[in-house]
Amino acid sequence: MHSHIQQIGLLCSTALEEVRLDMNIIGVAIPKIITQFNSLDDVAWYGSAYLLAITAFQPLFGNLYKYFNAKPGSITTNLLALVGSIVCAVATKSSVLIFGRAFLGLGAAGLLQGALAIIGYSVRLDKVPLYQGIVVSALGVSVCIGPVLGGVLTDHVTWLFSRLGTLASHNLTFNSNVPIGAVVLLCILCFVTIKPSSNKVNRALSIRENLQHMDAVGTVLFLGCITSLLLALQWAGQTISWRDSRIIGLFIGFELLAILFGCLQIRLGDYATIPVRVLTKRSIYMGALVLFSLGMSSLTYAYYLPIYFQSIQGDSATRSGVRFIALVLPQIVGLVVVGAIVSKWGYYVPYIIAGITVTSIGAGLLTRIDANTRTIEWAAFMVINGLGIGMAQQLPYTALQAVLEPIDVATGNGSATPFLTLVSFNSQFSIAIAVFSYQLGGRPVDSSAFDSLYRSWYNYLVSKTLQS
Repeated sequence: MHSHIQQIGLLCSTALEEVRLDMNIIGVAIPKIITQFNSLDDVAWYGSAYLLAITAFQPLFGNLYKYFNAKPGSITTNLLALVGSIVCAVATKSSVLIFGRAFLGLGAAGLLQGALAIIGYSVRLDKVPLYQGIVVSALGVSVCIGPVLGGVLTDHVTWLFSRLGTLASHNLTFNSNVPIGAVVLLCILCFVTIKPSSNKVNRALSIRENLQHMDAVGTVLFLGCITSLLLALQWAGQTISWRDSRIIGLFIGFELLAILFGCLQIRLGDYATIPVRVLTKRSIYMGALVLFSLGMSSLTYAYYLPIYFQSIQGDSATRSGVRFIALVLPQIVGLVVVGAIVSKWGYYVPYIIAGITVTSIGAGLLTRIDANTRTIEWAAFMVINGLGIGMAQQLPYTALQAVLEPIDVATGNGSATPFLTLVSFNSQFSIAIAVFSYQLGGRPVDSSAFDSLYRSWYNYLVSKTLQS
């Protein structure tokens, strides 16, 4: 039994490694992708397309694993993620790459929820914080290796193949996800066995009745709601004036769809995408608020610090990825250490408060960086920030497992904490792009000169964006 649990932990760690690698591997490659496709206007969608899909379908998969066995769902979504990676790898146009990223996000949503569901159905409650610490630390490892791997592939391997005329400069960056996905698929087939008694919610109902409880209408409303918001934030001040009727219409559409979505959730009760009964528990909504706050900053760093290193300090993509370790290595340490402490003593609130405090200090210090900041300074700022994030980010998941009934764990996993984290990723990334582009003041930017001619100008812009 113990060896089986270890196998489950390894599988879930590998699956979430694949999810987070998809999020982070693209960051250091973005400057060269912009040059490759001459597509500075599309830079927001390289991240937002993935995050929009993984956010919108997170609650849907959470409900899916509530009513159905997690094993076949995890297999299917892993295959979707593999297809998305391949589409990204063979893309020769910016629009195809964006589509591939969205398809990849759909598969990643199922993978993330599948991993959390497998842990919930396979691990004793008192061991959940430890295993979550191990699994979430796998996310930290992928954050760490993602920028480095993306930089190496962008600078060296893909350069060789592009010289041979066989690949665009981004292809191997996305192809690197395929072997990991194949390993996850093999592990699911070999190791995962979920007994019907472990997930017995509505087993007496037919497949059709279970599908009717999936809240497809709520998923569509939420997808439209978030899409309206992201389009408004991306276009406003860049290609369209903030006062344009199309931007105003998108914001109005966002508000109306959000109201309809909220009313529907109240009406559906326990069958809602985000059940009010689950979300109104104090440990759940406070944990969601913590993750929302952490998410508002972390993805901005993942995308803009590589631009700072490459475009302002003149680093290569590889060196930029190596420098990013200063942010994520302390994050891994905080995850593992705090996870072990909480597993032993059972108190998690003090560590959440401490983590938020530390990362707030680090975030404030990062607003001070500019072209003349010394290495020891920006590295220390990143270490402080990463340590605080690592201390706090896994504990809301622990709270969720502790306060919810077993039948609500899958729904809580999908709707309460990671769901709102990804909402914050989406909104903050689009806000950062809007701030970045607004600071341009409508000035045209030559993508081929991204790494040289505009270095001093982007120094100012990145500084302003990080402060926002």
